[in-house]
Amino acid sequence: MPTTSKNKTADLVTIPGGEFKMGINQDAAEKLVTTILSTQNAQPPSMFFTEVPEHVVKVKPFGIAKHEVTNSEYKEFVDAGGYTHAAYWVELMQAPLHVMDEVALDRLKPFVDRSGKPGPAGWDKGTFPAGLEKHPVEYVSFYEAAAYARFRGLRLPTEAEWEYAARGTDGRFYVWGNSWEQWSKVAAGQSGKTAAVGSTPEDKSPFGVMDLSRNVSEWVSDGFNIYDKSPAVVDGAGDPVQGVLRGGMYSSGPEAMRTTFRRQMHRARRTQGVGFRLAGDVQ
Repeated sequence: MPTTSKNKTADLVTIPGGEFKMGINQDAAEKLVTTILSTQNAQPPSMFFTEVPEHVVKVKPFGIAKHEVTNSEYKEFVDAGGYTHAAYWVELMQAPLHVMDEVALDRLKPFVDRSGKPGPAGWDKGTFPAGLEKHPVEYVSFYEAAAYARFRGLRLPTEAEWEYAARGTDGRFYVWGNSWEQWSKVAAGQSGKTAAVGSTPEDKSPFGVMDLSRNVSEWVSDGFNIYDKSPAVVDGAGDPVQGVLRGGMYSSGPEAMRTTFRRQMHRARRTQGVGFRLAGDVQ
């Protein structure tokens, strides 16, 4: 059994337990289709109905990282041989065979960088592009995110925890409030690329958590499902290999930067603009 790296609990923002309204109502979803999409035309209208209905959720106290996991932090996992220890990769080892035909450690073979060394798909020769030490890691699958979290002795946030940390108790549509015009200030420092974590002061939630609306979209621990009594019909919902991404990425428009925005992605997929942050339990 490999040793667990330093538990980064000190870096977590403690979120008090509470009750909040998760998701949006159908009128809000229809308004998004007729307003934001009429000008942005960036997301399929059906996507917004996966956020319906608005429903009350209770969450226990938890900790969530103030910042997304950075390239330099993730490299510690790579350099420690994280891609060679099956004990970190519980979710991948337990995934159904239709994720990939390989079993045991052979399942890790596809998770390599451009040079064929273990690491995110956007890296080369076992490391990240120069100058991006403090930028969030991207091009990682759900399985890589979950393995890294276990390496740190932590976990990924649940979808409800992520949304609560982003919108607080007042039901805001964006981390800064309800006005979508603010999105341009958040986007100003990200012209199609990541920014150093925490470098966009406007992208700050009521609890002080940074980069929840943009920078990179983030894996959460839940599989992708539609909410109870949702009008949405989505292929693959409920399939354990389908995961959930929360938050916008560095090229997102206002419709994807909302606190309730969610999208489905295959858990083995590794693509640009997709990273994660850590969470942990509070005693």
